Amino acid sequence: MARHLRRQISRMTIRARVAFGLVCAECVYKHLGLSSDFIDETFASLWKYTSAEDLEWWRCKNYGRAILESSNTQLSMKDCLLVCRVMKQLDEIGGGNLYGGFKNEFTLVPTLKLANLLDARRILLPPTRPFIQTDSRFAWLGTYDAWGRPFNGQHLRALAEAGANAGTRASRGC
Repeated sequence: MARHLRRQISRMTIRARVAFGLVCAECVYKHLGLSSDFIDETFASLWKYTSAEDLEWWRCKNYGRAILESSNTQLSMKDCLLVCRVMKQLDEIGGGNLYGGFKNEFTLVPTLKLANLLDARRILLPPTRPFIQTDSRFAWLGTYDAWGRPFNGQHLRALAEAGANAGTRASRGC
């Protein structure tokens, strides 16, 4: 799985990796039963980043702790650490390429780490296909200055849920 996932994520633009990370984080919260108005507002704000023109405002470093404090769900220490690690990797995906020019390798490692966090806890990953914007390895260089096309969070969540409902390994989702 690791080699296949690396190849799939390598084909994603920077914006696509942020969107993939957001769907992964939402899968974790759904799996853990976390919900609150703050979480909904936080994710609504983070989703705006995947279609924003100005990408300089990204920051979600301290959201892990705030999300835990906003939810009434009692979690084990292991689950609390998972939430904080997920948000840390999400922050690195979104902020890792702000000053890196046209290379999206800066976001590859944190995206893989985030996927591995889910895999280690046996939380199904969203399907990668909706995040891949082109079949060409280098076509992302010309797509919105390497950031890729904007993403719609509601559409991607629906695709992830459809993959989960299908229940097959090839189209698995959260």
